Amino acid sequence: MSLNRKILSVIVLLGLSFNSNAIVNTESTIQSLKQPGLNSKVSFEYKGSSGNNQSSKLALDASLAWVGQGHKSVLVFGRDFGKSNSQINLDNSFIYAKHLQQVLDNSYVSIFAQNEKDEFRDIKSRVLIGLGFRSKINQNHIVEISVMNEEIDSTSVLEMDRSSVRLNLMWFMSYELDDNIAFKNTVYYQPNVDSFSDKQAINQAGLDFSINENLNIEFYHKLTHFSLPIGDSTSTDTVYGSKISYKF
Repeated sequence: MSLNRKILSVIVLLGLSFNSNAIVNTESTIQSLKQPGLNSKVSFEYKGSSGNNQSSKLALDASLAWVGQGHKSVLVFGRDFGKSNSQINLDNSFIYAKHLQQVLDNSYVSIFAQNEKDEFRDIKSRVLIGLGFRSKINQNHIVEISVMNEEIDSTSVLEMDRSSVRLNLMWFMSYELDDNIAFKNTVYYQPNVDSFSDKQAINQAGLDFSINENLNIEFYHKLTHFSLPIGDSTSTDTVYGSKISYKF
């Protein structure tokens, strides 16, 4: 597929419904970057959830990435929109960008930024920017530690806007169970450096089935926790789902 058609395919999909989370898990996208040059991926997904959003829905994801000599860059767009009993109960969106620059054989410096809004978590905007270091420990494990500044503007009249500096600790694990089947688990832990009782975390585990070089199916379970939820939102969300992804 030509470069223009790749870009056009993603732009068209941005007009549809996307998958979004307060903590954006980009590891699946980063790990799928194998070919030099432009990489793009779209995913069709079914999800059920409990907690803040008790619903089931369909969603599409889209991402663009560039792989060069000693560096990788990824741009992820997302939007969720859902209804339950004819009532809108899900409306959030984000844009996330990350650049990885190789400094050692298996280690990278990372720079990332994100802008997000989530009406049903009373988030008018959540902006963060961070700098970190990641390393591939072995064939199955990758870790990353970074520091990020987080600014939250709340829509709730009962909430004050928040500003904090957080550690961002990430651990990614992948084990091949068969030639085309892998178990993957990603953990993010983000404590406030001024108060470690203020923390947010995500754990996503799933089975990934590779149909061919471009097509794969994933079944996953995701747990997200915020010790200080905003507004009337609950502290813990549980999400389960299946996803079909195609790489261009």
